[in-house]
Amino acid sequence: MNKIVFAALFSTFLFISACSTRGEIDLGEQNRSLMDLQKVVEASLPGGRRSVSSNARTFTSNYFGVKKDGTFEAAPEASTRYAAQVVINGDRRPYTIKVIVFKEKRSSGGEYDKLGPDEGLGRVVSRRIQKALHERREDRSIIDDFRVF
Repeated sequence: MNKIVFAALFSTFLFISACSTRGEIDLGEQNRSLMDLQKVVEASLPGGRRSVSSNARTFTSNYFGVKKDGTFEAAPEASTRYAAQVVINGDRRPYTIKVIVFKEKRSSGGEYDKLGPDEGLGRVVSRRIQKALHERREDRSIIDDFRVF
């Protein structure tokens, strides 16, 4: 009986740990329109947008670096560079937003090796998105939020 309980707990732990990605920051549920979320995410990407998925739910930033004062700068050819990926999940409100920042380092051959996610910078990018979501939107149309179609 004890072995069965241990096996069940161990398999549950494996299942839960497999569902989460290391370094991924979850912004939780956002009760905003998809169009608003897409505009805010695109405007908050450090270094600007490099690519967007075909369904406009996955945004990838240009490569960027971090200055000593903590601000971001474009760094496509730097020895250490970062790229942020923001994913909007859900088929209707509330949507969830996930942020992950990947770190790359140039090897001696000139190729870039992925070193894995950088959770600290992921939190910085997620705070930028949260701040933009909480600011009052002057250009937002109230009628667009109540569209039937």
